[in-house]
Formats: sequence, C-alpha cells, structure tokens
Amino acid sequence: MNKQITFAVSRFDGETSYIQTYQLDYQSGKTVLWWLNAIKEEQDPSLTLTVACRAGLCGACALQVNGDPVLACETLLDPLLMQGQVKIEPLNAFPLVRDLMLDWRGAIARMKSIHPWLEVENDQTSSTGCVQTQMEYQEVKPYVACIGCGICASVCPALAGEGFIEPFLFVKARRLIVDSRSSDRSRQAVLKAVRPYLQNCLHCGLCEEACPKSVSPEKAVSSMVTDV
Repeated sequence: MNKQITFAVSRFDGETSYIQTYQLDYQSGKTVLWWLNAIKEEQDPSLTLTVACRAGLCGACALQVNGDPVLACETLLDPLLMQGQVKIEPLNAFPLVRDLMLDWRGAIARMKSIHPWLEVENDQTSSTGCVQTQMEYQEVKPYVACIGCGICASVCPALAGEGFIEPFLFVKARRLIVDSRSSDRSRQAVLKAVRPYLQNCLHCGLCEEACPKSVSPEKAVSSMVTDV
C-alpha cells in the first residue's frame, strides 16, 4: 500500500471559511503547486488558487504551508512534511476572493498612489535610449529581484496597525528613486508619497527573512528615511 499524504486546505466560499482535507499517494520531489494541481485535477476541481508563470517569477502562487509563507511553484513539499500531514492556507495580509485566491485590489491601489514606475528625463529619447553604466545599475540591483508576491506583507507586524503599506511597495519606490534614468520630478513625487509611512516601520527584518528572492524592504525604508 502506498504511503499517503493528508492535505488540510483552507477553503472560503465567499462567506464561510472552513478546512477541507484531501489524501493523495505520496510522490517524492514534487512542489507544493504540483500537489495542489493534483488535488484540483483528480479530486476537487472547485479548489481555487492563483497560478501564472510556474517558475518563481511572478509571485502569483504565494501561500502558507504549515504556517510558513512560500512560493508554491518553487517549494518542494518533502522538507515541509510533518508526519504525513500538510496544512495549506492563503497569505494572511490580504482579503480573500475564494479559497487560496487573494484580493489584490487594495494593494494595487496603494501601489498606484505612490507612482513607482519609471518617468525619464526629457533628454532621454527613443533614439538615445535610457542607458545606464554598470555602476548606476548596481544602485538599482538590490531591488530589481522583487516580484511583488506579497510574502513580506504576510509577516509584517507593522501592517497590523494603521499608517503602513505593504513592504514590497517600499522596494518599488526605492528602486525608482535610485534609478539614474528617473526624472527629479518623479523621484520627489515618489518620496513624498511614501514619506508618511516610513517612520512606522518596526525594522524587525522579518520581511527580508521571509522574502523568497532575498530582497530587503527594511533596507529600502532605512535608505529613504535618510532621503527625507
């Protein structure tokens, strides 16, 4: 008889949250996302989750396994098994749409409010290009790996109170501020937008510890505090 794994999966139907269990025959070397797809394809097509790139590039599949936030597509299940049982839940910093699917509308609205996208100086045209030297790129490099998965938000204690935004938004802001191609007007607008939140960071470092791409929102905050 094959060894079986019991999955306790958090469900939400729009009104009620509950835990539903599934049992599957064990296979080694499979990711959390593989197992969720197996549940959906073989046992319960109503299970709802968000999936996109399946390669650790987009952050859509972020969730919690046994209480730890991970990217389901690049996290192997084997090291997380506890006596053949696994608990899978959504990230806890976002409203739910259904099951493991998060409602990102609030976070996206806050991202739009700080305008963290590149607006170049007028002398950088389509013919000259927005070129950077290697030294200039090194200023941006610590922040480009952020995929906006929301894992940092799920572990951030400052979000439990008022007057804070998702930590990855500070990364987006800092990336624009240090980008040599950004216009001064754009830099000042972004810094003004994030300024009210900077002093509320607890500098606990939990965001960097949890980040699957080793990005540090806390360092982004600290750098911008000196810019104010």
